[in-house]
Formats: sequence, structure tokens, C-alpha cells
Amino acid sequence: MKFAQNGDFVANCVAKLRILSRCRDEILGIGASLLPAWEILIALAASSTDQSLDCVAASVDMSTATTRRWIGILEIRGLVRWRQQADMQTIELTSMAKEAIASIFAP
Repeated sequence: MKFAQNGDFVANCVAKLRILSRCRDEILGIGASLLPAWEILIALAASSTDQSLDCVAASVDMSTATTRRWIGILEIRGLVRWRQQADMQTIELTSMAKEAIASIFAP
């Protein structure tokens, strides 16, 4: 599965999320209390490039402090990592996260 190849990816994700939200718990081990972490994962998957903390926070409508805390949880779970790019740090999905998300959205 290629991430963010076209605008249809996001639309397809939203539609499938409504149907497959329970798979989130089974595959990623994320409970309802961690829904913001799931939103961050999906926002990163929908992006064609690694995102800065500010961009991720804006895309999920959270403060940067709150987003940073959730990213920390995802990092501990091995789903995201920080990456230094030029003069800023970005957040990227790990291969484990990409595979898990792809398995949810596989045809």
C-alpha cells in the first residue's frame, strides 16, 4: 500500500475507519482512551511526507504539547520515531505502524 499517493487515500481512510474502527484495538492495541494517538497515526499515514510537530498538531486539532505527549506514547509503542531533517525534527511512522495500518485497509 502506498501512502498519500492521491487525494482518494484520505477519503478511503475515513470511510473505512468508520467501518473498521474496532480493528484498531485488535491490530494496534490501542483502546478507546487512546483515540488521539490513533488520529495522529492516521494523519501521519495520510501525509506524503514526514511532518513537523506543529503540522501534526494542526492536522489533528490538538495543542502541540498534547500532541507531543501522544507522540511519546506512540514512540514507546514503536509506532513512530523522530527524524532530524535539515533544521527541524519531523515525525515518521515506523515500518511496524505502516504494516499494521496497511493490514487494516487491505482489500
